Amino acid sequence: MSSDRRLRYIPDITAADVTAVGEFLSARTTAQMRTHPRYSPERLTAHSLAMRVNTDVYLATKALERLAATPADSPERTAALDELKTAWLHLWEAVGPWYPDPVYDHERWRPVFYVDAAQEQRCLAEEARQDAERADKRAAADATGAGVEQ
Repeated sequence: MSSDRRLRYIPDITAADVTAVGEFLSARTTAQMRTHPRYSPERLTAHSLAMRVNTDVYLATKALERLAATPADSPERTAALDELKTAWLHLWEAVGPWYPDPVYDHERWRPVFYVDAAQEQRCLAEEARQDAERADKRAAADATGAGVEQ
């Protein structure tokens, strides 16, 4: 797979991505539910996961529809992006353990946290600033022999 397919930012999530993850997981949960007896832990676990996945597919789909219908700089768009991010991360948490599966789409089924490169850079810079601040506090505490809460 070429790197130009690689999912990087929240607005790049497509309905096809959401559908593909949902179908991939649905096939596996359905197989488990058919294989195990009613009320067995395996069947109940598969059923619980199937319900969660269905909910997140629905929420991601609705967020994508809202994104398509809202202006670029509107508060509604920001809310829809947040909803899409949350639903997508839930789906990724469910599909992530299947990473070794040959059908797993390594380019698209990835966690995404940022709207664009600028937001990514701002967040990474803030994380680096906070890390440096914590390191300075630890160094000052070590120099004085005092403990520092982490």
